[in-house]
Amino acid sequence: MIRLAGPSLNEQFTTVNATPLSEVLAWDPRIGETAVLSYALEESHWTVVLDDAVARKCAKSFDLPFKGTLAVVVLAKQRGLIPSAAGVLRSLLRSGFHLDEGIIRTVLSRTVGERWDQCPLPR
Repeated sequence: MIRLAGPSLNEQFTTVNATPLSEVLAWDPRIGETAVLSYALEESHWTVVLDDAVARKCAKSFDLPFKGTLAVVVLAKQRGLIPSAAGVLRSLLRSGFHLDEGIIRTVLSRTVGERWDQCPLPR
């Protein structure tokens, strides 16, 4: 089961069932990525959000457009949907999400003008 956002983040989510496709299963991604990739292959107008390396390679092999969570957070900040990209990323890291802080620092400064050192993680 996958929850999909509509064209606008203000719209409600839709839940769909995706049948795992054998061509996706051959890549051996995790269950969530399998569902997302299988659905995207059958419904070609979606950009998928993937952070897993195997799932990204699979998406590339099928020419599926994808973005990572970091890109989604940056886009949300650029569109004025969140007050601070750094704050959202700090919350994600605190909840167990893995992302290199050097990459975060670089992306924040180059895209939304935020500084990561202003938003340190607790040790």
